Amino acid sequence: MKKEVGDVLSEHIEKVLQDVAEQYGVTCIKIVLSDDDPIYSTIVPKIFPFAIHRICLWHILKNFLKALEKAHINSEIFQKAMSTINCLWHVNNQKEAMEIVDKLQSILNGTNKKIIRRLAKIMERIIENRIGLLDFRTNNPSESTFARIKPLIKVMKSFQSGKGMKNYLYCMVMGYNTSSFVDGAHKNKSPIELVCPIGVGDKMTPFSYI
Repeated sequence: MKKEVGDVLSEHIEKVLQDVAEQYGVTCIKIVLSDDDPIYSTIVPKIFPFAIHRICLWHILKNFLKALEKAHINSEIFQKAMSTINCLWHVNNQKEAMEIVDKLQSILNGTNKKIIRRLAKIMERIIENRIGLLDFRTNNPSESTFARIKPLIKVMKSFQSGKGMKNYLYCMVMGYNTSSFVDGAHKNKSPIELVCPIGVGDKMTPFSYI
């Protein structure tokens, strides 16, 4: 029977991880107990409940925006469409996303068939509860990007070096849990790993990926 994260970590470390999860969109925590019992994991929806079904709008809209630019539609319609699309970055739930895409559909009705098809695909993703927004901070506090959330797909590398998020975790978490494995498959890795969002690349986020 799997334990909860709180049963394994001290209250302080659990609180730090909750803060980190809320800020950076972590959807799962993996605990490496030993080389003999290598991976213990648990999904922690209570930490970041509204992130589980969120995926990167940038990836969804990229081709749609390209098609929109190539369609040479009326400039007024184009500006209205872009303004509406920008509203998507700030929605908090499926209902709000649907309302915005409905509005976008009414603005673009009768334009290029490729655009309408791509718009239908976006709506399909929303209906399937596979779309949403997540403000995902980069190393630069003045910038933000958006990250695809797929729990349990990729795991964060060791927190022993690096900048940004890794450095924060090293200082705040590893200060209270300083052990690392000295040999075997998990050599030099921290006992704590986080499953992190994927889809935006190393250079755009404070995460390093395996």
